[in-house]
Amino acid sequence: MKRAMLEVVATGGDIKNAPSYRLCPPQIVAATTVAALQWLGREDHAFVTWDRYHQVYRPSPLGCAALVSGFPPERCMAIHADLQRARECIVLPSDLHLTFLCVSPTDDLIPDWRRLLQLRSSGKPEEMTDSERVGRRFWAALILRDVLAEVDLQEISRKFGAAQGAIQGLQERSSRFASMLAAFCERLQWQDLEMLVSKFQARVLQGVRPELLALTEIPFVRNYTARKLYSAGLRSPDSIAALEDETLLIEILARGSTGR
Repeated sequence: MKRAMLEVVATGGDIKNAPSYRLCPPQIVAATTVAALQWLGREDHAFVTWDRYHQVYRPSPLGCAALVSGFPPERCMAIHADLQRARECIVLPSDLHLTFLCVSPTDDLIPDWRRLLQLRSSGKPEEMTDSERVGRRFWAALILRDVLAEVDLQEISRKFGAAQGAIQGLQERSSRFASMLAAFCERLQWQDLEMLVSKFQARVLQGVRPELLALTEIPFVRNYTARKLYSAGLRSPDSIAALEDETLLIEILARGSTGR
């Protein structure tokens, strides 16, 4: 019902027209509508505010962020606090902090705790800054970091004891979550963090280092092919389009693994 009421406030419509309303039996709507609206308007997490001049409720930036991102209002507070902390002390010497943010707190990948402790004890100091919040999310972030470093999938599987399908599933889920985070930040007008997360989301989607992003924008060019092209000196779509001899491109793509 909280989601339904937020939709109503945002659209200025009738509760009966909200998509979430159709999932609720009519007899319980009256009993829960007021409670939902009161919860959404609480001062400590105002999703809606009262416009005294027009005598209507209006969505706050947080309410707009919840709607456009698709996050349930109940989860938005933890996500908001997480991102707010990141804005104040984000760690950028490595990808670990951003990968941590892009992994959903509710991701269901089961950690190998023994391996996690080993990796934690051998990690670089700057990568351990936020490791006190270890657990499933941190474990998943370590895996995702290797994916973005273009480490071979079989090697990641052996290192973490995770199935390759589970690793690919984590990558897909994290890409979706990062996209939702970017939309969330945009509506909060946190353009600094939005730019970081948006750019990083493209890397999570493709599983590449930053230098390959431009090449992966070419249709059907995935990380393996992009690495071949980059290693051959073709580092942008324009450089490929400028090739006069198409046979050279065919030769490059026909080569074996370039290594990582």
